[in-house]
Amino acid sequence: MHIMHCRQQIFRQSVQNSFRQLMADTNDIRGARLSLLRLQEVYNMKSLDMIEGNYLGFKGPPLGPRDAFEIGQTAFTVGKLNISLDWLTLSLQMYRSLHGADVEQMLFRPSEGSIKALIGRVHLFRGDDDEAERLYNEAKILDPTNGDVLELGKELQIKPRAEPIPTVDYFQNFSRLCSLENRNYPADPSNPKIRCRYREALLPYYRFKEEILSISPFASVIYDFVSEDESKHLKSFVENKLERGKVGGNNSVISDIRTSDLAWIWDNDSTKAKTLAKKIEHVTGLDTSQRLPDGPSSGEAFQVVNYGLGGHYEVHMDPFDAAPEQGELQYSGERIATFLIYLSDVQRGGSTVFTRVGIAVAPKKNMALFWYNFDPAHQKDDLTHHAGCPVLIGQKWICNKWIWTYGNTFRRRCGLTPDATQLDIEEDMKHGYKWH
Repeated sequence: MHIMHCRQQIFRQSVQNSFRQLMADTNDIRGARLSLLRLQEVYNMKSLDMIEGNYLGFKGPPLGPRDAFEIGQTAFTVGKLNISLDWLTLSLQMYRSLHGADVEQMLFRPSEGSIKALIGRVHLFRGDDDEAERLYNEAKILDPTNGDVLELGKELQIKPRAEPIPTVDYFQNFSRLCSLENRNYPADPSNPKIRCRYREALLPYYRFKEEILSISPFASVIYDFVSEDESKHLKSFVENKLERGKVGGNNSVISDIRTSDLAWIWDNDSTKAKTLAKKIEHVTGLDTSQRLPDGPSSGEAFQVVNYGLGGHYEVHMDPFDAAPEQGELQYSGERIATFLIYLSDVQRGGSTVFTRVGIAVAPKKNMALFWYNFDPAHQKDDLTHHAGCPVLIGQKWICNKWIWTYGNTFRRRCGLTPDATQLDIEEDMKHGYKWH
């Protein structure tokens, strides 16, 4: 009876694994491992905590020796040797603790020889030849035909070394900002101009609560900008249209720089989208009109984006390096402003951070984040480098509307001095540069 039960368990596990392989291709699986490594690095989590299912106090599923081995293997392939060694060492420890366990557990795991061989390869690339040699001698006895054992034997003849990973100057500040608790952190809280106020939209009594986070670059959050109905509409409209997000402007490609799914909604695609575009126009004082199909246009389609576990967007700027070459945005100039709407709360992670000025904005459902990518002298503002922090718990939905130069040249004119800020020209914008 016990043997029959074991066979049933093994068969069920085999079917589950086969089904998993059919549903997720190699890139999906690799992407999931990279997401876990990204979360670990950004939020400074320990490998052992993640194996136990402890994600900064949030409880998740525990990981087994195979999981730890594959994460360590992926870390090795991308050159993260220290992290790789940590995961592989824990995998070996868990492997040894499984002796005497039931058949189902024993069936789905890497061999001890394969783990030791990969640990040996890590040591070899780190320059520890003696330890690599010792592990190779043990591994070739345990599993002489394993791929990593054979590869380690070859590598010991040539002794390769890892290329140093370039230091990214913004990463430390990026990690710090992402790790802050879920609230907004302005650039300079002591500045009296960093304040809350009401922002009018078309009519004096039609106002929104706004919190200014930075003067230069100008950035603010506008609370309760969309209704529950509008938020739900944007997500449901793209439900079956989401595709993997790309980067690169005219020659866009899929990249680990951005891990998300997205879809587009033109203003004329729905009445609610058209109304929302007009609301953005009234609040910002900027033209968002779309002139299809050939342009030029003053605003892009709404970009609705979904970030799952580990979903992120590395530090970047919104303006293109080169203007669009065709379509409704050719001759439209540049993305002078970004209007980002949060369509969901996020339990942990997912903040929008400006790494050069120290701003962190935690996602809050129905809130909008607005900033100018160009200063009042119409110079691209390098301080607007920003990033989407990895989602740790939950999922993140946002909606972007990028506003272009065309149609806004006289709505947002240059400041009167080279160091003029947005607040210096704001009253002129509000009154259309007509004072009586």
